[in-house]
Amino acid sequence: MKLYQKNKRISNEIKAKIINKINDFEGFKDLKCLSSWLLFSGEQVATLDELFKHDFWHCVRQSDYPEATGYLDDIEVVSESFHQLLPRFHDKEKVLFDSLTHLIFAQDRKAISRKITLI
Repeated sequence: MKLYQKNKRISNEIKAKIINKINDFEGFKDLKCLSSWLLFSGEQVATLDELFKHDFWHCVRQSDYPEATGYLDDIEVVSESFHQLLPRFHDKEKVLFDSLTHLIFAQDRKAISRKITLI
């Protein structure tokens, strides 16, 4: 039996070692990546403390991803005012407006600009 079986729960002993490694790491800790590698079936967390309360599962990919050379060729990314983008692109095929409207606030918390990202 392999020590680390893909998609199997990780023992508490190994989980403690993983938590220590995460805590000792001094760089950026990406919770989305850690969640996808260690939590069951797409669960997400907002903090490391929350992550550490869950059972850990071995979901780390065991092989390289295939080459994606040219995957984004001919893609144009535009970021400008929603009021300019929507009239220009609302009736076009193969246009994606991301679901998050970005708000830029002045110090008094009044919205001074709304932007939407077009991919």
